[in-house]
This record gives sequence, structure tokens and C-alpha cells, in this order.
Amino acid sequence: MSMCQCARKAELGEPPPSYSLISSNKNAPYDVRIWLAGSKIFDLPAFTLRVTVLLKNVMAVTKTTTRMILGPSLGHLGGMVGSRPWISIFISLLIGILSFTLIFLNPPKKNFGFENGYTTSDAPSIMEMRAQRDFFTDGKEGNPWYQALFVEPRNKEASMHTGKEYNEMKRFYKTIKNATIRYDEELGRDITYYDLCGSTCELNELLFTTVGMSFFGLSYPVTSIFSYQSNIGKHFYEVEVNKDEDLLSAKKALLVFMAFYQTREVKSDLTLYEEVVQYAVDEHNANLNNSVIFTLHGERGMAIAVQQGMQHGFKYLGAGVFLSTLVLFGVLPAIAFIVCSVHPIANYASVSFLIGLIMAFTIVFAIFFFSPAVLIICPAQDFTPLPTNSKQVVKPTLKKVESMRDCYCEHVDKCKYVKFVTILGVVALLVVPVYIGSITVEGNLDYRQLLKPESPKNYGVHLMSDVVWPTWFSIMFFVNKPPNFSNPKEYGRFKSMMAEIEAIDHKLPQSTDMVWINDFCRHTNAHPNDDALNMTRFKSFIEDAIYKSWRDGVKFKFHNDTEPEITSMLHIVTFEGTKSLADKGRLFEKCRAVTNKYPEFKTTPFDTEIGFADIIRQAPWVIVIIPLCAFGAMFVVSAIIIGNLSVAILNFLAVCLLYASTVGAVGLFGVSINPFNVAFYLVAAALSPSFTTHFCYYYQQAMRINSSAEKRERMNEMLRKCFFPCISSVICSMAVFLPALICHISIFETVAFANTAFCTIGVLLAFFIQVFLNMIPDMLTGTHWLWSPTSK
Repeated sequence: MSMCQCARKAELGEPPPSYSLISSNKNAPYDVRIWLAGSKIFDLPAFTLRVTVLLKNVMAVTKTTTRMILGPSLGHLGGMVGSRPWISIFISLLIGILSFTLIFLNPPKKNFGFENGYTTSDAPSIMEMRAQRDFFTDGKEGNPWYQALFVEPRNKEASMHTGKEYNEMKRFYKTIKNATIRYDEELGRDITYYDLCGSTCELNELLFTTVGMSFFGLSYPVTSIFSYQSNIGKHFYEVEVNKDEDLLSAKKALLVFMAFYQTREVKSDLTLYEEVVQYAVDEHNANLNNSVIFTLHGERGMAIAVQQGMQHGFKYLGAGVFLSTLVLFGVLPAIAFIVCSVHPIANYASVSFLIGLIMAFTIVFAIFFFSPAVLIICPAQDFTPLPTNSKQVVKPTLKKVESMRDCYCEHVDKCKYVKFVTILGVVALLVVPVYIGSITVEGNLDYRQLLKPESPKNYGVHLMSDVVWPTWFSIMFFVNKPPNFSNPKEYGRFKSMMAEIEAIDHKLPQSTDMVWINDFCRHTNAHPNDDALNMTRFKSFIEDAIYKSWRDGVKFKFHNDTEPEITSMLHIVTFEGTKSLADKGRLFEKCRAVTNKYPEFKTTPFDTEIGFADIIRQAPWVIVIIPLCAFGAMFVVSAIIIGNLSVAILNFLAVCLLYASTVGAVGLFGVSINPFNVAFYLVAAALSPSFTTHFCYYYQQAMRINSSAEKRERMNEMLRKCFFPCISSVICSMAVFLPALICHISIFETVAFANTAFCTIGVLLAFFIQVFLNMIPDMLTGTHWLWSPTSK
């Protein structure tokens, strides 16, 4: 719509007081006169007068129901900006300069991790991660660090559990554990992994001890050594066993490293250690005479690979942003997004606040910078209204466009088939994407979605996600208040809890679990299902040459030589068939449901990715709660601006349908919810009103301009004013993500696909809402709030 266009008095409400710049002629269009003389720029009394009038009109909002509610206030706001353009431009430039200065002085921090800010403050995983940290650090502050080393034979016929392949793995393991990380001048010696790992240094030693003592071969997953049993299932994968469960072949082996760091220095040393190990791995793999190939899967390597993938994807998004600047770009209602900054998930609240801020500043700069800039670039002493009658003089080059628009409006108004197709289309959207699609949507993320296809880290993710998890997935249960195992009642309750855990789907046999109770019963010739345990023999058990390794898995103290008290303990339970983070999340929920039934033991399940499981579990709720708040606020604001309840309700329903259809349609193609596309869905929620609100507004306002206008004429006026701005906005939205469709980073490709679905459904609904506006009786879409009397 032209910046110079003025509406009639009926469109803007009652004429302002006589001291305004607008003609008091009751039926004439407003004749706004703009003076650019420098002497008037700082006319404080006149400026104060305008502010007073503006506030007075705002106070009158609650008293009017039959005219455009915000008309007088917006009219005076336009008068203020137009009569003092240099002041508005100066303020806008000052805000822009301050914003850029703040960005330069305090640039945004890059963070590709998910450690904090993606779950609510009361998420169960926070307590569970704290339980794991407290158990291994004796209650000290610390953050966990993990690293996995996969090993596979170069000769595909060989096995990792025996021969030169096993020996080479063992030698390499010993080498990297003693490798120099750096020289410490204060200590006067080299720092190695042993200086960092604390109580977790011996995580893999039991494997090598077991293999070294197994003179007659290994059983899988649990092997016996004399009267002892050792669980080797977590170390060997893609195995072949005979009917007696003897291990015949293992194509892959896994060694695990874990530590806790309290300071940045230790964190830096662990990062440096991963770099040292990666260098050793690369050097070893480059030697074709070696019999095994190592793959390192660690935090540093994944962070670098993810950062590379993100940077690669953002290059394509940057190209899309550049492409979108070739057409106009606009956004619509910001208040709700700013209000949603109180959402309990910090990072999503920040995204919501940022979107709201962008929308607010877009409106501010459009009013106080763009508008006065146009006035200055194209100065004129007088502005006259554009003709509002339906018989406008049109240039010959536009006659064809006018003719097409008239034909379109005629078909929408008269053709029953158009109305039938519209109703059918809305029903189809409600049934297919909204209903069917919504029940298929789930939270999930595959780390390979973040990596470039050629990244070597893809193979490490494959080994972990497609080999380890489905075969052998361990959950640590930290029992922070164990029972008195000598007390039949307390021990009976504990056994009931473990029995319920044992009954969870995909649970591996109880013999694969790792808990001190099983070995204690072997040591004492008892059985874990006995009514009580003879704890007077615990001391001899924990001091046994083999079983003393359980000191890392059970915390205790002695009141005397024969009365131990178990203060906390670790029980590792194993599952199979876990194929994704979504599967992990569902499994954690089942485990939590069991442990919550036995609060006296204060048991917390844990896995290294339990935090991320909570992230993807809560993500679907984020894309429901924040948009609902935004749409509710949008309904209130649009109802005030449009001035008609029926049209506002129709617009609200269309916006909700557009957003829900987009989420559901994308879900039909297997796209899951994750922290990356959550941000896109919040943007989609912000942009959804732009597809329909303009049409609703101008259709209703056409009646204010000409109270006797036919439906066809109202549609024609609506399309004349907003078709090209709306279609430009759609093209711009498509252009932003269009290059990302070929960036080969899965997470960006799915977001680009979601944007394509969003824009496509948005165009359909923009058409549907035009038809529905035409179908609604004029009395419900007139100039009154509820019911307009017909004047024809």
C-alpha cells in the first residue's frame, strides 16, 4: 500500500480536534500537510500537544465499538512522525548504532553443546546427573567427561577377543593411558591420564584381567573364572557364539574412558588428552602393518565436527538471507513472544524473547525510520488521498491484472465448486496433517544430522548408535539410601524394586547386570533372592583380591569389624533394542516410574545422555505452549485492530490451523522434534499470522471505506491492497531456506523442508480464508464489533 495513501474519515474514526493537521471536514478524506522546515523540528509545545492527543485517543479505546478502535491514535502517530521525520530518523539511527555497538563490544557466544538451558530447572536428569557426579567424586563439585575407543580388526576374518588383534588393542590401551599430555612445571613432571581420571581409571581393567585368566576361552556375555563371573558383554559387539554361549568371534571392541573435572585447567587437560589420543589413533591407523583400526569418539572431536557442520549449513542460510533481500520482508503481533521469555526452559525462552524483540524492532523501525525516510527522499508539501471508488483509472499495462483480479473475485463470490473445494481442503488439513501427523511427531535427534557427510566422526556415531546401543545399553542406578540387607523387610522392598526393573521391556537377563550383591552371594554361597544377606561376611568379600574392585561400585563404612553400613551403591542394568535417543527417553521414563514407587531408597537412573533425553522429551511441549500463548495474544491484538469479532475469530482459527498443519505435515515425513527445529517452529509461529491477517483486515476495512460495497468489491479492494505485499513475504520466506535444501547437513535440510511445507500450506490457507470471508454474512463482517445492521 502506498505511503501516501490516506483513508476516509470512516476508516480512521472520528476526526481529531481542530488543532490537528487533519481536516475537520466531516466527510472529506484526511488532508495531511507535512512541513519540513528546520524551525519546526524542535517545536516542543506542538510535540507535547501531539503526545497529549495520542494518549487521549488511547484512553478512548475502551469507549468505542462501532469504529476502527486504533484509528485516531494511529492517525496522530503518523502525524507526529510525518511532521518531524528527522527526529524519528535520528532516534532510530541512535538505537541502531547502539545495538551494533553492543554486538561489537559483546559479541554472541558460540555454544554447540546442550549441557545447560534446554530443560526446565526441575528436570529429573539434573538430579540424576548430580547423583552420578556425587557418587564418583564423594560429593565434590564436578562435571563428567567421556571418551570411547572402538577397535576392529583390519582383517575382517579375525576377532578382537583373541590373537594379535587383542594383544595390539591391549598394548595401545596401555600406551595412551601413560601418554604425556603436557609437562607441569609446578609438579616438575609429565601429566598423564592417571592424573585426571581419579576413581574411574580402572574402568577397562577387568576386561584384560578376565581375558588373561580365561585359559579355556570366554563365554558371552558373562564369563566364569573359577568361582568368579565377569561381564564382558559391554566390551565386545557383533559377536558370534555357539549354542553353549562360547564366544567364537567379536568384530568390534569398545574401551571406555571417564573422568570428572572441577576446574578449567582439568577440563583443558582432558580436551588436550583427547587430542593426544586422536593423534596416536591417526598415526596407528596410517600404518598398514598394524592389525587393528581404532575409532575415537569423544567430546572434542564431536564438538569440532558439529561446529563444522553448523558453519557449513549457515553458509547456505546466509545465501538464503541474501536471496531474501531481493524482495520485501516483513513480520507481524510481538508481545506474546516477549512475555514467553519467562518459559521455564531457559534457551527456548531466550529464543522466544529474541523473536519478539525482532518483531517489535521491525515495527518500530518501519514506523520511525522507513516512513520518515520515504518522506525525506520524496518530499512533497501536500498529500492527497488516492481515489477510493471502484472505477479507478488504471494504466493500460495494469488492465490485465485488474481483469484477472475481477475474474478471480467473481468466481470466489459466485462459484459453489470453489466453496466446496475450500471446505474439503480444510477438512483434509484437519484430518491428515493435524490429526494423523500430530500423533506421529516425537522428539528425537541423531547426531549424524549435525555432521557433514564426509566427516570421519559419522562412523563413531554409527558405532555407538547402531552397534552398541541396540546390543548392550547400560543404565546406572545409583541407590543413594540402600536398605539394611540383613533386614528381610527392607531387603524385600529392594528386591521388589529390582524385580519391576527386570520386567521392563527389552531387559537383558539378570546375569548381565553388574551389582555387588551378585558377587557377594557367590562369595558366601547364598542367592540374591534369599530373604536377607549375611552382611557379617561383607568385609572378607570387599577385601578379596578379585572382588575388591567393587570398592568403586559400593560405598560403605564399618561400625565395627562385622557390622557394615552400605551408604550408597551402584547397580548397572542392561537392555537391548535401544536404537535412538527417543528410545532412550522412553526407557528412562519407565525406569523413573519404577524408582519413584520406592522413594525410601532415593534411587536415580543415569546414562551419559540422560540430559539430552530430557531435552528431546520436553521439546514437543515447547512448540505447543509458546505458540499457543502467542496466538492468544495475536487474537486479542487482531480483534482490537480489525474491530470485528467474527473476522478476528476466523483469523485466529486459520493461524492455528496453519501452524498445526505444518508441524503435522512435517511429522508425516518422519521429521522429529529437536532443539534445532524447535527454534524454527517458534519462528513459524511468529510468521503464521502474516499469511491471513492482512486479508482479514483489509476485507473488513473495505466496508468502512464503502459501507454499501458488495462482497466481490470488498475482495477486490482487499487483494488490491495486500496481495503483492503478502506474496512478496511468502517468496522471501521461501528464499531464506531454499539454499539449505541442498546443503547436505540433515538438520538444515529438514528445517528447509519444514519451511517449504509451512509456506505451501500458508498459501493454501490464504486462499481458503478469502473464500470463508466471502461465505460469512456481511452483518458479521461489518463495521460493528459483533453485529452490523445492513444498510443496503
